[in-house]
Amino acid sequence: FTTTHTPDKPPSLLDTEDEEVVHHRRHLYKSRGEQKSRREVFLEKQKARKRDLTSYARSLAFEEASPNVTTSQPTPPIFSPSPASLPSAPEATVPEPQNHEDPEPTRDQLMHPEPLTDLPSDLVHGWYAVPCPSGQRCLVVSSGNRTLARLPDGSTMLWFPSSLPGGSNRSRGGDYCILDCIFHEPSATFFILDVMCWKAYSLYDCDTEFRFYWRISKLQEVPDAQAKSPNNPYKFSSLPYYDCSGPSLQAIFSSPSTAVGLERAAVVIYNKSTHYTFGPTPLVCVLDPAQQQPLLEAIHQGQGGDAQMGQGE
Repeated sequence: FTTTHTPDKPPSLLDTEDEEVVHHRRHLYKSRGEQKSRREVFLEKQKARKRDLTSYARSLAFEEASPNVTTSQPTPPIFSPSPASLPSAPEATVPEPQNHEDPEPTRDQLMHPEPLTDLPSDLVHGWYAVPCPSGQRCLVVSSGNRTLARLPDGSTMLWFPSSLPGGSNRSRGGDYCILDCIFHEPSATFFILDVMCWKAYSLYDCDTEFRFYWRISKLQEVPDAQAKSPNNPYKFSSLPYYDCSGPSLQAIFSSPSTAVGLERAAVVIYNKSTHYTFGPTPLVCVLDPAQQQPLLEAIHQGQGGDAQMGQGE
């Protein structure tokens, strides 16, 4: 997704609004059950599925690519597809990696959040929230002594040296990294949302808790990647993540900026147990600004994000 900012009033549990506005906001959480059911299907299939993506990741990392930088690609929509076009629970499938016989094998490599339509019953204890700055969503691959940033369609956005493992001629041979990032051009910074490989170690089938811990702790081991220099023209920074308790979400929603000092453009929530999948998934969701207040109200009333919220008129 490409995060953009839509101005909105920071919500507060003490806000008073007319009944029509409150009803409209709560209606946004009227559960159809579809997304909840698909979450269950995704998690069950995840348990049963055995994937070894090490060879796949290496093929992706060392895919031959032209160094010509693409600068005129259209910006993809914020979140796609829309909920109406997603499969219902009985037909829900977990997307698999693209076949490398595909003429553009580097496309469709990112996990995409869905708009939140059903409140997770385990929101408080089973999900993380990530406030995101505005920027261009991209796949960053460091390997073979160079670093590439690719748009979601697989085209090359930037080609440069970096201090990431495998990212320049100063790197150890054989190392490579695959990262899910938001590129913020004004600050020349890649903000890391997720990590799929680090130093040739595949994390595709690790849960969110481990991947998030790994992306922060491992980047701290490479301080040169966090500062701009001739050998690292773009900075790398891991986006902080938070639990979905009432106080944490209230703090996020009440601030127009993120912990990295930039204007907040979106809040994305991640199920703690999900592996990194390809394409849209109900286990990663984006919050609409109008959903923030009813979500806080549900937690404040002790429902803890219970999916029963908004079940009736």
